[in-house]
Amino acid sequence: MHCTNKHTEFKQTNAHSLIHKYRSDIFHENGFSATVGAAVFSEKYTILNDPDRNDDPYKLMFWDTAGEEKFFAVTKGFYRKARVGLFIYAMDDPESLKELSFWIKNFVKVAPPDAHVIVAGNKCDLDAKVDVSTVDGVIKDAIESEGQGDRSGKSVHFGACSAKSGHGVKELFETAVKLTYCAATESKVSPDELKVSRVTFRM
Repeated sequence: MHCTNKHTEFKQTNAHSLIHKYRSDIFHENGFSATVGAAVFSEKYTILNDPDRNDDPYKLMFWDTAGEEKFFAVTKGFYRKARVGLFIYAMDDPESLKELSFWIKNFVKVAPPDAHVIVAGNKCDLDAKVDVSTVDGVIKDAIESEGQGDRSGKSVHFGACSAKSGHGVKELFETAVKLTYCAATESKVSPDELKVSRVTFRM
């Protein structure tokens, strides 16, 4: 998923399941059909503690882009104004962790140098274990391999979450929202201190 001005991008395995869990608290054991090209949705948030913000809800656009290399020519166009790229790997699938490198490399090539990268592992409910230092190494190597070591955007290894149990899902999306809002508005409130509340809710 990526976010531009008001825009976040999701990428990789099981992102669809996390999106549905976050938006509608729905989980399907058999998963959801894969994205072809890109899908878009929006959410509104109340910014609770930015003194320079009025009472109008902050609208954020989310782009869920296909996680297959054959769609890269299409999806890279969505990176150009991205504020945040959110990359998801399956904790029970070593291959999806390997694929992270490809997508992060291509994101930082195209996205603005101040775009943030967030990485999270899905399926922690399966008791799958992933070495944190290994993931950190993948993120670091992917960003620096293309001479992108001087990027000003943050790299955040969020950790584990679960589309099935809901563990960490709300916090993951709010991390993306806070980073996007602060980057887009140049808020004096830091992402760590910012407080947000989602306005939109769907049954």
